[in-house]
Amino acid sequence: KSTDAGLHWTQVATSNMSGIFKHLAISPVNSDNLAAQLHGSNLTGIYFSSDKGETWTKQSEVEDSGGTIGFSSSDPETLYRGWMIIYKSTDSGQSWTQETMWSENLGLNNSLVN
Repeated sequence: KSTDAGLHWTQVATSNMSGIFKHLAISPVNSDNLAAQLHGSNLTGIYFSSDKGETWTKQSEVEDSGGTIGFSSSDPETLYRGWMIIYKSTDSGQSWTQETMWSENLGLNNSLVN
């Protein structure tokens, strides 16, 4: 992690997080909350951290959708993931429901989902 806009970096993830970080999101409501989609052997899934990445918990197994992951702009435990089909979780990524096909009116903030 970086606390100086990327000038210096400190490793915070533990050795059990050696998969490929496909996507990483930071909650705009609570910056302690991070969500990551990992891919790699038995690590594939959604992971959640409530301590700025110091520790991670695997929340759910999900197939690599080719999309991205992002937080709701109003709830630090609500996540969205996907690309053409959007899935929503209201419990930090433990369970997911299909919300919709992609729509310009979905209300996702692209700056949070990128």
